[in-house]
Amino acid sequence: MGLGHSCGPSLAQSTARFGKGGNTIVEHLFVKRALLEGVLLSSLLGLLIVSALYHNAEMWLKDYPPAIQEAFGPISDDVRTHRVVYVAPLAFLLRALLITSNERLKNLSSGKLPFATAFINALLIFSAFNLFDLVIIDYLPFITIQPSFVVLPGTVGTTSYEAVTFHAVNFLKGVGFSLLGSAAVASLTSRRAM
Repeated sequence: MGLGHSCGPSLAQSTARFGKGGNTIVEHLFVKRALLEGVLLSSLLGLLIVSALYHNAEMWLKDYPPAIQEAFGPISDDVRTHRVVYVAPLAFLLRALLITSNERLKNLSSGKLPFATAFINALLIFSAFNLFDLVIIDYLPFITIQPSFVVLPGTVGTTSYEAVTFHAVNFLKGVGFSLLGSAAVASLTSRRAM
């Protein structure tokens, strides 16, 4: 028995009421599934990012506070190339996972996925990663633990690593990016199946 067939209204019908007082089991499953996928995505991307940070922190120089960037100096050409080669697949992976999630959601709802449902699904996943980025990738290693592999040469002892405001502002930028990215993914995936 498929979800959305004999179990009552389709996922699309149920989630179309999301936010309008609808409170069905399907909506809870939809939110749980999106959050679980957000945790899985965060874990995967987090592992890749932290391993790259461990391998060569200079690759992430643009993501350090401005005072650290200034103290370290310009990024080398080799590392700039490595960053492009490394970050492009991460961006592709993020986009592919979000689109795949929405396509699975569309398949569960008989090929129909309203824009609002597609947007909320993508936003929940994006938001889970944004929060993971703030707490696990930024706060723990840079502000609290500060393992040697995140401290760039020539910046040891710099208090700018503890710049909570810098990381909070980047989190807010991530919220904006999440909203825009979710709208783009929803636009691509909310069309009716052919």
